[in-house]
Amino acid sequence: MITTLRTIYRSLILSILVAFSILLPTALGQISLEPSGEYLEALAIVTRVIDGDTFDAKVIAIYKDRYSNMNGSIIRVRLADINAPELGTPEGDSSRSALKNLLEGREVYLDIDDLYVYDRYGRVVAITYLQINSTHLLNINLWLVTNGYASIIDYPNEFKPHLWSLYIAYITQSKESAVISDTRPRSLGGEIYLVMLIAILGILVAILLYIRLRGR
Repeated sequence: MITTLRTIYRSLILSILVAFSILLPTALGQISLEPSGEYLEALAIVTRVIDGDTFDAKVIAIYKDRYSNMNGSIIRVRLADINAPELGTPEGDSSRSALKNLLEGREVYLDIDDLYVYDRYGRVVAITYLQINSTHLLNINLWLVTNGYASIIDYPNEFKPHLWSLYIAYITQSKESAVISDTRPRSLGGEIYLVMLIAILGILVAILLYIRLRGR
């Protein structure tokens, strides 16, 4: 009888530990990320490229009321969280040429920095997206970095450049909104504490079973 109980306890302890070793990382991974829809703020036509990280654009559609004053106007856009070499240097001139060839005269979507909107020079800070087909947009900020035309500098704003993707799925676009697919860390809230509590309880149960087993 004692041998049978010991076998049962050992099996329970092993099962609990194996279950938590498998389920806990999975649960933590699932609650740390969630797919979401990211709303873009504006559609504009690039009228002039200034340098490798700045251009002028005429706004032709606004998708957030906060920026309605920009509609129909020409704004100067500073690409968020990147820095291109200065004009007058071979690298700076090359960066400007690359951006000019890619964007000038074309429509782009702007994800404007909702935290500050403008930089200290009055330029609109934004991630810029170029539609490359019916399903995807190209992140111009990251494209410049990937191709060696600029470097990342994480300035104070709402963006997190280490989470950027070069190509973003294009969900929908209408007169009222433009939505892209995004995956970003979200606040774990109380969920992380619930998972931790369950893990602690499971470990305590395993310890109690082990103590009881040793006492027999």
